[in-house]
Amino acid sequence: MAHLVGLDDASVAAIEAEESLHNAATIPSRSEPAAGAGVQHEYVGRTVCFTGESACSIGGELISRELAKRRASEAGVTVIDNVTKKLNYLVVSDPLSQSGKAKKARAYGIPLVHESVFWTALGVRVD
Repeated sequence: MAHLVGLDDASVAAIEAEESLHNAATIPSRSEPAAGAGVQHEYVGRTVCFTGESACSIGGELISRELAKRRASEAGVTVIDNVTKKLNYLVVSDPLSQSGKAKKARAYGIPLVHESVFWTALGVRVD
């Protein structure tokens, strides 16, 4: 069905990941690192780019682009400002985003990752 409305595999995966997070009974809601923080995650040494305004917050404060870049870099992720063919992941607040970055990422086959999934993988507890 998703393909009939124009969604690519990466968008479908991002939506499914978000749904599974919301269905979990133990979604953390504090800003302390999650259990297992410091463990290697799939984003270490990879490049990400952020698009859209964040819908996630830490301690009730929305995550600014500057904070997002800093926290991701501290976790071993390389943050770049533009979508290129060398980008590994585009972090989105809306998996259905039609932003220029999202369209370009889809055209290049770059996976879109919902921001809550990204932060959870990095051990950052978001509201």
